[in-house]
Amino acid sequence: MIKNIIYSLSILSVFLLSLSCKKTCPISGEDIDSGEILKDVIVYPKSGGVTANSGGNWVYNASHTQSESLEISTDGGYTKYAVDHSQYTILGFPLSVNCDAAFIRDVTIDHENQQVIYTNTVKDCSDDCPQKRIVENFVVVPAFPENYAVIFNQK
Repeated sequence: MIKNIIYSLSILSVFLLSLSCKKTCPISGEDIDSGEILKDVIVYPKSGGVTANSGGNWVYNASHTQSESLEISTDGGYTKYAVDHSQYTILGFPLSVNCDAAFIRDVTIDHENQQVIYTNTVKDCSDDCPQKRIVENFVVVPAFPENYAVIFNQK
């Protein structure tokens, strides 16, 4: 009888402790890129962070004043080279997020309406992060005409 009471109290204690534990925010470890985003091309600033202190969203094409400040790699970062803007356009969508965040990025190039839509869905836990971090959210897409309107949407 006493064993049953001790066993029942143990089960109850474990159950109550599990209710009082802080729940973690489930975030997938990987970001998801879709649409026109070229998944095998990685963007690297030549030095430091390019957009962290500049504010706003960026369209890096041949006429952009800082177009030479970025490099790309197609082999995971082993070799980096200058961006050929006749082939690629780089979009930057800087966001301030907590330590634990994941992104679902999608770019649509609508040639009929001459616009590009970059949608960034953020899964961001309100964790005990002492300081937020800046994520530049660079993506590489096929080059598009410079007169296209670029729309940045955050969800």
